[in-house]
Amino acid sequence: MRADRTLTRLSLKSRFKGSQELTVDWLASTGVAASASTVRSRLVAAGLKSCRPARKPLLTNFQRLKRLKFARNHSRWTLEDWRKVIFSDESTFSPSALKTHVRRRSGERLSRECIQMTVKHPESVMVWGCFSYKGVGRLYVVPKGTTVNALVYKNILETRMLRSARDMFPDGDYIFQDDGAPCHRAKSIKSWITENGITTVTDWPGQSPDINPIENLWSLMKQVVRKRMPKSRTELIAAVIYAWNHAIKKETIQKLVDSVPHRLKAVTAAKGYATKY
Repeated sequence: MRADRTLTRLSLKSRFKGSQELTVDWLASTGVAASASTVRSRLVAAGLKSCRPARKPLLTNFQRLKRLKFARNHSRWTLEDWRKVIFSDESTFSPSALKTHVRRRSGERLSRECIQMTVKHPESVMVWGCFSYKGVGRLYVVPKGTTVNALVYKNILETRMLRSARDMFPDGDYIFQDDGAPCHRAKSIKSWITENGITTVTDWPGQSPDINPIENLWSLMKQVVRKRMPKSRTELIAAVIYAWNHAIKKETIQKLVDSVPHRLKAVTAAKGYATKY
């Protein structure tokens, strides 16, 4: 039992070590010689299963505290407040990133109908989108080879965001949200925002995809795009547009917006660190 407790302690001390490495540590600490399979079974019995780690953005202490401050500052916002927010973001779609599974019999691994073809330099598509409690806005597909700088972003705001805002909030009573990407915070963009009298979420923290519900919307879209199995840039764009305009239910969108207060509570509880969202 003592040896098992030592193994558990070693595993908790170095969570990313494999069973083969832990066999060496276990032997050095207790004199117990065991196989990697024995180590794995003992750890599973102790409730320590080997799993894929959750992937979250790296946070500096400054960023963590800014997230915590944002969560506390907006803790009194009501659902009605958040239902006025237009959430926005960019996302990239690529066939190579759209993982899928295939059902096959033994010996069929290289059968043509079971192979997912790849190319050396796969096409990818970047899009900008926005949405609110009232639905999705107008999608912008970034032209191939174009970098989203301040000039491009200003065009997106003029041709997509403003028109989306007018569609969703004819009375002009809305709040626009974007993140702290350099092109979003350029002087020309700040001036444009002021000139157009747009109210924004000015203190949105960086490295915070878990606060922005549009990240979950992108994830749902990628599931839809994956099922359509696009094989070219044209098919990929068509699949993305279809997913944006037709595949996401309005109830899902509304639930995502209404989840924001819960996200902020989770950030506060985690003291600014990453949350489950």
